Amino acid sequence: LWSPSGSLDVEGTGWAPDGSVEAVEDPTKTFAVGVLWHPEVGDDPRLFEALVEAARAARARHPA
Repeated sequence: LWSPSGSLDVEGTGWAPDGSVEAVEDPTKTFAVGVLWHPEVGDDPRLFEALVEAARAARARHPA
């Protein structure tokens, strides 16, 4: 993907029917996702489930 600063290190992972990118992820991070919709609206909890699982895994790796 292109960035005006040239520093964007993400991969497109979700596309609209017209081919425009609607979701990106940074593969160098444990959990870094950007979406061009409101994931809290609708009946698909998978993005939030993935976030919670990533947080649990991070906590297991680095307990308080």
